[in-house]
Amino acid sequence: MDPLAVLPPEVVVRIVHFLDLQGTGRLTQTSRAWHQFIQHAHREVIYASPTKVDRPDGCRDLAFLEHKRSLTEYFKGVNSWRELCKRQAKVRRNWHSDRPAIRGRTYKIGGDPVWRFRMDFKRRFIVSTSEGGGLYVTDMDNGALLWQLPRRDGVAAWDRFGNSIEVWRANDDEEGGRGAFSRVAVLHHECETRGYQLSYDTLCVVSSDGEGFVYDLNPGGGDGKLSPRLRTHIDIERGAIGHLDQGEGAVVYSMARKGYHFHDKATGAPLGRVQPAACSNVFHIKQPLYNDDEDDAESFVLESVAVLESQGRGSNRVIPLPGGGSHCVPLRAEKGRHPNHSQLHVVEVPLEQDEWGAGMLSGSFMVSVSRAGRIFLCSDWPALLADPEAAKASGCTAIIETVSEGDSDRFDMGGWLSIRDGRILFEVDGRIYILTVPTEPGAHLPSFLSESSSGFAVASSPGLGLSRPVSFMAVWDDCISFTYCTIGWAVELDRLIPMPVKAVRVLSWAPCADGQKDILSDYEEESASREE
Repeated sequence: MDPLAVLPPEVVVRIVHFLDLQGTGRLTQTSRAWHQFIQHAHREVIYASPTKVDRPDGCRDLAFLEHKRSLTEYFKGVNSWRELCKRQAKVRRNWHSDRPAIRGRTYKIGGDPVWRFRMDFKRRFIVSTSEGGGLYVTDMDNGALLWQLPRRDGVAAWDRFGNSIEVWRANDDEEGGRGAFSRVAVLHHECETRGYQLSYDTLCVVSSDGEGFVYDLNPGGGDGKLSPRLRTHIDIERGAIGHLDQGEGAVVYSMARKGYHFHDKATGAPLGRVQPAACSNVFHIKQPLYNDDEDDAESFVLESVAVLESQGRGSNRVIPLPGGGSHCVPLRAEKGRHPNHSQLHVVEVPLEQDEWGAGMLSGSFMVSVSRAGRIFLCSDWPALLADPEAAKASGCTAIIETVSEGDSDRFDMGGWLSIRDGRILFEVDGRIYILTVPTEPGAHLPSFLSESSSGFAVASSPGLGLSRPVSFMAVWDDCISFTYCTIGWAVELDRLIPMPVKAVRVLSWAPCADGQKDILSDYEEESASREE
């Protein structure tokens, strides 16, 4: 019996809400009546269902798309839930493909190696610092340098000598030009500051001397004016290594072999500790091998020449990703300890002696990376803090082993990772891993890693012999970004010589949208074509 013939339309719509996007598509092919019901009569109601489209909880319109963090602006111009479903499905399919279609570009910023950077998708620029000092604001679309601060003691919400942190903000009123920043405060400390992190309108600072600080950036409320004020001074255990992250109400500090210590941001009270060494669910990823074939060598030469030519003529042109140069290798997590330490002549570090570095939170999910190349995952860190034994029994924790040579410089300078919307990004020994993880709190990680998780790896430079430690990386809605070692010019004995230099690389998984300008095409070539 056909439900369309016997049930009210609102009941049928409710039933269809439980189908995923693939099941809904199949249903439209069963008859003309179902096609008309889904694709025409009730299209927007059906495709707005959370089972078919990714949208924030409580969202009732498409206004949230204005805040998407997309390099290609792939979701710009979407005016219906069905169109959003279609585009999200294409990006999702590409993310999960064994051979994803990746496009990208490299931003050569200034003359010194890039150290840290932040991509501002709302204002369409990249804010970066360099190993030589100074602050740069670069146009995300054409690579033009919009604004800069010279080398000095401290720059923009970053540290300066004397254990002080300067807080700067972008001038949205365009005062001083697009991309200009102005300083609003200098925060002084009587102890050695090791790290800091800004989100949720709070700036968290950590010291290895047993102190933590939480600053409200806008304590006055909704007037929009920044006036940082110390909210909480936290007593923590001595020996924090500098990595920290925060959730809405908690801040977590990395303590090397002692794992991660959580504190309440409002009161400073300890919330508990997470010790990855206590995890018994162990998986591994075999070391990805890159083909040093003629295609890869050719792409490296093409990119190097493009970077050198653009810098030599003083251009800020972004460098498109050469075809065949993505160095993308598919991979999956496999059950059990890593089997290849002896074959690769790498000394295996016992789990209980491993040192844990950067840790990040995303809702109830936690991910962290160790010096020996281990990745710790927890799908419900609040539950793990509240009842460690029950949480471990529920399967909410897992460790993924890779092979690392344990290089201290690499780990201390890099050791970075990122997590967003069910994807994690981390670096181990010149290889950047991208893995899918569950998004539902308390997910059973052993089952997910065995059945559903997939990923791939890319190199942090055109050739592994050229690589330098990644000093920042991030995963966004349609792309990943990281510091990337390529070739640039340097002055030595009054001569220009080519040498390795760190730039910003962005790799996008978004296909070209129909009828939309391709932002990732060569900007200078497009400009020349329009002039002709």
